[in-house]
Amino acid sequence: MMLWICLAYLAFAVGSVIVYAKGVENKPWLGQGIRFGILIWLILAVPSFFIAYAVQPVPTILMVKQVLFEGVDKVLLGIITAALYRP
Repeated sequence: MMLWICLAYLAFAVGSVIVYAKGVENKPWLGQGIRFGILIWLILAVPSFFIAYAVQPVPTILMVKQVLFEGVDKVLLGIITAALYRP
């Protein structure tokens, strides 16, 4: 099953870099990376955890922690993407 997890992260990396490359502006990279991370968080993590919470017996505190930590994760990934993509 580890192969599927690696493929999922690879797909996320490729897709997110393509989306970032299409939306990059001539502004400081750090702010763009943070903005990008927040948007990816809103697109991917928030809906998936909210829907999972609605249909599965998951404790509320677990869902809240998952959403918040995914927010941190996505912002860090956004910053890394912005740092690596700088023209």
